[in-house]
Amino acid sequence: MQPLTDSTIRLLQEQNQLLRALIAAQNKPALGFSDRPPGQPQWIFIGRHGDSCWYSLDKDSKPVPIAHRALTGWITGLAFEKVTRRGKESHKLNATIRTDTTVYTLSTGHDTCFAKSLMASLAIITDVQLRQPITLSVSPGDDESIVWCRLYAPDYVKAPQWDDSTDWRAIAQAALIVVQRGQNNAS
Repeated sequence: MQPLTDSTIRLLQEQNQLLRALIAAQNKPALGFSDRPPGQPQWIFIGRHGDSCWYSLDKDSKPVPIAHRALTGWITGLAFEKVTRRGKESHKLNATIRTDTTVYTLSTGHDTCFAKSLMASLAIITDVQLRQPITLSVSPGDDESIVWCRLYAPDYVKAPQWDDSTDWRAIAQAALIVVQRGQNNAS
């Protein structure tokens, strides 16, 4: 057998690079809700409406259920906001997810099961995992008011269990830091 020449080695390396790029393109997850046309930033609210666990609002502010169970994209922000709804002050958790075509802001109460499961999952992943698209999946709870969040980065991230003594400020701070670091490293 003859030894490989430098030009043959270079050609094989180029071929390997092309094959890796092809495999990566094939394995790239579909981003966003697959049947939604591109548009302006879209607010998505977490809550049960029929069989759906999240919804948007139409031009008349009426809920429009979203049939999809998962949203895949890059998480680009996590923020807590104090708002007034129906004359009452409330605190919201807003998570911003960017897809190839749309930016979604997911909004939920800061102390909901969705918010807690999202924050607990984000607090235990690495900023490196946030450089790739993640998937947020909604799942209804036993009670009509409960919606859970499952995070995949790319595999399922099991949120730690919590109870009444859980320090949510510390978990929220850890989640905010992970998201911020993920953004800093993505630029």
